[in-house]
Amino acid sequence: MVSPNIPLSQPLQKYETTLAELFETAVNQALDRVWLSYEGVEITLRDTAKRVAQFTEAAMDAGIGPGDRVVTRVDNHPDYIAVILALAELGAVWVPIDIQAPARALEPRVALARPVAGIANPHHVNALRDGGIDGPILQLSEIRTTGAVPSQHRSKRTPDDHRAILFTSGTTGAPKGVIVTERMFCAAGCFAAFAGRAGGGQTFLHWEPLNHIGGAQMIPAALLSGARLALVERFSASRFWQHAKAARATRMHYLGGVLDLLAKQPPGPQDRDHGVTLAFGAAARPEMWSLFRDRFGISLTEVYGQTEAASFCIMNVDRIPGAIGRPLDEFEVALKSPDGTLLTDGAGDGEILLNASPPGLLSPGYLYADGNTKAAIRDGWFHTGDLARREADGMLRFLGRAKEAIRYRGENVTALEVETAVMAHPAVSECAAIGVPAEIGEEEILVVVTLTEQATLDPTELLSFLSQQLARFQVPRYLRITDEFPRTPSHRIAKSLLSRDVSEDWDAEAQ
Repeated sequence: MVSPNIPLSQPLQKYETTLAELFETAVNQALDRVWLSYEGVEITLRDTAKRVAQFTEAAMDAGIGPGDRVVTRVDNHPDYIAVILALAELGAVWVPIDIQAPARALEPRVALARPVAGIANPHHVNALRDGGIDGPILQLSEIRTTGAVPSQHRSKRTPDDHRAILFTSGTTGAPKGVIVTERMFCAAGCFAAFAGRAGGGQTFLHWEPLNHIGGAQMIPAALLSGARLALVERFSASRFWQHAKAARATRMHYLGGVLDLLAKQPPGPQDRDHGVTLAFGAAARPEMWSLFRDRFGISLTEVYGQTEAASFCIMNVDRIPGAIGRPLDEFEVALKSPDGTLLTDGAGDGEILLNASPPGLLSPGYLYADGNTKAAIRDGWFHTGDLARREADGMLRFLGRAKEAIRYRGENVTALEVETAVMAHPAVSECAAIGVPAEIGEEEILVVVTLTEQATLDPTELLSFLSQQLARFQVPRYLRITDEFPRTPSHRIAKSLLSRDVSEDWDAEAQ
């Protein structure tokens, strides 16, 4: 193990607990604590406990019991959190589906989950039915039973029982159903609370979809830490600081291109007219550190992780721009070089491999996908598919997804390096670099961009701009300007859905 790992200040007794136990403890300690807010309405643990009791009774009436998988398609709302907690009370396995997922994506997910029932907002019921759910579908607006106290139907569960099946974001391929245990779910909350410096005086602006681990982890984080969650229905770059101010938020979480989208908004008084002082999350470009500090008054804490590793396992507490940090004390990180050498310490580049203590902090695998599980868990290590560089001092720097590497005339080009250079152009709002088939050889580089408001972009000028920042073999051949990108639930760009047909794109070699 390289350099001292990062110890959590208050480890959760090796995570020997369940989500239902965390909720019960929080309710018993402070029944009237305000822990949620939504559209100006404050919600106490007592309020949530009443809704949990109602949903638990309704689920039992529908025949849902311990171990049953239940698919949900529900908008971000405090009632959704109550549904998640009710399923935890019953010991049923939560299988959320993104409300933005197109109809064609529902059927394979539902078929994989083999659910006994579904839960949805009324406007999502038909989508679930069309997706293949044969059992009952509970509509949230119609669940109004007489339950008035915390449910007494909590199933006896162990920390290694399944709590959820969370589908991977699918940025580079078909999503897989990650098995998330009770232990992993609670640990994710503990890690998020630590990264966000959560406490009784902190409010997190909660814009993340609850079907993603980045959003779901904030439920146990708030229960554990005493912090408050201020839910908004969805992320909005133009209204983000307005939402933060209204919620009296002090903390925020970021994923995907969220920081870039906020940075590209026109400057104004709203930049400092909020209470947020710290943000934690993944994929902050190096220049975002100083920009957010100077423009928005916000410090960043970068983390790295995956759903399969209890959300995240590496943290940059040293706040070194461009680095993802060092492993948390519960994890061991090795790098596997291209020639197969396993680097457990010392400097080097390679694929990130993970081990954990307790071992249950890593997922047991993918639902009904033994091939994917065996490919990911080999020789005692979980293979992430991500690439990193470890410096001599043990600091890790993210290099991108191995599947996103572009092979150009014998050279490996990381999409992240190209995207970082493109994002430095003032006219570019977001971008994605992908490999497309070459007429001769391996691949050519296509860059797809969206533009900042009222901006125009001369492809020749962009090419000249990139030539000053990138090696010759890294400069893209093709450019495509689009109005919007297809998205994953975590607001990342879904690269697998970008067309590889470049016949209509700007071509540098045709100029």
